[in-house]
Amino acid sequence: MIRIPFLSRACLPSILPAALLLPLAACGGDAAAAGPSVRDSAGIRIVQNDAPAWKQGQEWRVSAEPVTDIGVAEGDVHQQFARIADAQRLSDGTLLVADGQANELRAFDAQGKYLRTVGRSGGGPGEFKAVELMYLLPGDTVAVFDYMGGRLSYFAPTGAFVRGVTLQPVDGKLPPRPLGFFSDGRMLVKPLYNPNFVDSPRRTRDTVALAVYSAAGTQAASLGRVPGEESVTITGGEGGNQMMVRDQPPFGLATSFAVQGTRLLVGDPARYELVERRPDGAVARLIRRAGEREPVTQADRDAAIALRRERMDDPRFRQIQEQLIKGITFPEHKPFFTDLRMDPAGNAWVRRPADPDAETPWDVFDAEGRLLGTVTTPAGLRVTQIGADFIVGTWSDEMDVPHVRVHRLEKPRP
Repeated sequence: MIRIPFLSRACLPSILPAALLLPLAACGGDAAAAGPSVRDSAGIRIVQNDAPAWKQGQEWRVSAEPVTDIGVAEGDVHQQFARIADAQRLSDGTLLVADGQANELRAFDAQGKYLRTVGRSGGGPGEFKAVELMYLLPGDTVAVFDYMGGRLSYFAPTGAFVRGVTLQPVDGKLPPRPLGFFSDGRMLVKPLYNPNFVDSPRRTRDTVALAVYSAAGTQAASLGRVPGEESVTITGGEGGNQMMVRDQPPFGLATSFAVQGTRLLVGDPARYELVERRPDGAVARLIRRAGEREPVTQADRDAAIALRRERMDDPRFRQIQEQLIKGITFPEHKPFFTDLRMDPAGNAWVRRPADPDAETPWDVFDAEGRLLGTVTTPAGLRVTQIGADFIVGTWSDEMDVPHVRVHRLEKPRP
């Protein structure tokens, strides 16, 4: 939830040019024979998946228990995290954890032993004001995004600071947020937030500008606008405590992105379709899966409201949070998916909706757009990285102590 001083025109987070807004057939129908149907239309390859390719015994599995678990309530101070912003595993097994409150990176070996701390709060080289995301680049170079000032800091695998890059505003106006890096060092960028408010408890959905930036942080090309995320915005409070609050409502639609190599995938969860684009913006492929959106049940509604109430931990915002809860409206259906990632082999992982205390299903598509099958990740695990044979994510125990966990990704041999 974004909290903004009343009448301030600044705000935080939220996302296809006309070329992507093509008339698209809706996904639907019953599962058919294995293997997708593939056709070309105006130079764009369309891959329609009606059934997974994996046969029994070929499925990938994520280990139920982690092979590495870092995080304690008491004891080693290096394993005590205030707010885990991101976690990434290097090729040698070193695990980097970004603490968004301490504004530092902590490195651990494959067994979870603390190695070193990188960075600290500040505005100098190798320092951070607000760590948000990490990006693993070739050679195990790590780029760390600091959203206060739109700055990227690059570090060698040893933790040595390499260089800093300040990103230009998107279209010369809005603070930037990187979404991923192409293999040549260029990056996909969108605005950090949507500056336009609709003061209404009714759901609205914005559009967001996409751009390709050079490795030096300058905007090289515009990719037009894409659907963004649904939100509600209300004002509340009194006197000096008046605030304008934007929040993403339960089961709201939000476009997902994944960048790997020379490929960009864009997914609008209003339909089960991934749009694959090249760095120049050209649409190369449409990847679709048959199926219907899941209905939002009364149990889903009750659970969503209960979760909101659990998070009302700041009495200063209780009144406006109550306004948000009372104004919640629910859609008839859930989004087709809620996240999109690519692994090193170019497989696309599409996360489907799941209850917070249940395992999470991910549909896996190969680099040609063929649906392989579904992989489930452990309940409560927020995935931050998918490797060739591992999954990294954050997880909180029954005492809400944050952990970073690495799980084995098991793939049967052909």
